[in-house]
Amino acid sequence: MIVAVSGGPDSMALLEFLAGLRQEYDLRLVVAHVTHGFRPAAAEREATFVAEHAARCGAPCVVETVDAPAFRRIHRCSPQVAARTLRYQALRGVQKLYQAQKLAVGHNADDQAETVLLRLLRGTGLRGLRAMQPRGKDGLIRPLLGERRAAILAYLQARGIPFLEDPSNALPHYLRNRIRHHLLPLLEREYQPKVRQRLLELAQISQIDEEFLSWHTLTAVQQLVRGDPRQGLSLPVAALRHLPLAVLNRVILWCFASLSAPEASCGAAHVQAVRRLINAEPASWSGGCDLPGGMRVWRAAGDIWWRPAPSAGAPAQPCPLPVPGAVELPHGRLQSRLVDFRREPRPQFSSVPPGRHEAWIDQAQVRGGLRVRTRRPGDRIQPLGMQGTVSLKELFINDKVPRHARDRIPLVIDDETIIWVVGGRLHHAYRITPGTQQAINLSYLDAEGEEERGTSPARRYLT
Repeated sequence: MIVAVSGGPDSMALLEFLAGLRQEYDLRLVVAHVTHGFRPAAAEREATFVAEHAARCGAPCVVETVDAPAFRRIHRCSPQVAARTLRYQALRGVQKLYQAQKLAVGHNADDQAETVLLRLLRGTGLRGLRAMQPRGKDGLIRPLLGERRAAILAYLQARGIPFLEDPSNALPHYLRNRIRHHLLPLLEREYQPKVRQRLLELAQISQIDEEFLSWHTLTAVQQLVRGDPRQGLSLPVAALRHLPLAVLNRVILWCFASLSAPEASCGAAHVQAVRRLINAEPASWSGGCDLPGGMRVWRAAGDIWWRPAPSAGAPAQPCPLPVPGAVELPHGRLQSRLVDFRREPRPQFSSVPPGRHEAWIDQAQVRGGLRVRTRRPGDRIQPLGMQGTVSLKELFINDKVPRHARDRIPLVIDDETIIWVVGGRLHHAYRITPGTQQAINLSYLDAEGEEERGTSPARRYLT
């Protein structure tokens, strides 16, 4: 069993509690501590504290370091989302390393009540009101979920167990902290002394009702859904119209979850948009809508069709493209070769052949090595034949590139410049000229080895 220990009161109580059950349940414990990079000055002290206490409990300790600030900048999310995402990735990595059956985390009953209230404020349904579950996916467990924070602190004090306080838990600009320190005490004081217990009961009732609706949803999915989540799904409109609204909503969410990337989320407005497609009249009506993550849903021939979000066409961070050599992308291969015009004939076309799956660049213009990445805010290029630069956003709009495909199109770059938008435009300064002595020939082949066909974003741009 992997025990996630931050050094705070909940995780320290969890470790002590599980250590006391080792002989009775034949537990083999491994402590996992994750540092997020938000407080570098305190990280080493906290990691040492956890490791020392793990040693006293007779458990090995693994310290994982993640860069949550960088993740937050790249994905434009809150510090809490960045920290939680990377923390669970690190913990799952430790679980896989040790082939552990369980991963124990220290959420308590007060955390549960805060989560229910937080989701009420943000807007949610039954599934969200369930909040956290004692048992989650892939062996995740929350042994302290039924214990109040006050009882946990009393447990630590009675046994003389030390713990650390995270100063970020008191910062008022985090919504959860304001709920914990201001809203819940106000509700207890002036409205309902047992508000935490009522919130916990609401989570339990929601779980019971959600299990009932989930059973009916699974039955509907098994009867109606056709296709493969890797390729796309279809469902008959007539049958969908006869489903109870609660089940229909869940079928829509099931389809989205089956086809979407893990980080994509489908809100109430998106569910309503799909319902409008289903309920639109006349029966022969056709149309579509876009969902988060590049997913497309449309209605045709009496069915609702779901197309999965396309996979990334290139890495977000630059990866080297050797010359000669190749780099493997999710949908195909981008390869390069060096051509010496003093020994080989020049091509009888411009730097971008008519098929646009290939490009020729002047090797002397390349600064540093070639690399491949996807677009970033502010990216610009001087398209072949133009004097000034344009933003990639403007270029994609003019070239009718679908919005969901723009972040997935591979870009060939050097140390200073975007050289080639794969399947599209070449930078003017890198074109081959009569004075070019050596050129780099770039070509893109899809996963089937075809240069003219394919389903990647670059292929759609190309065609």
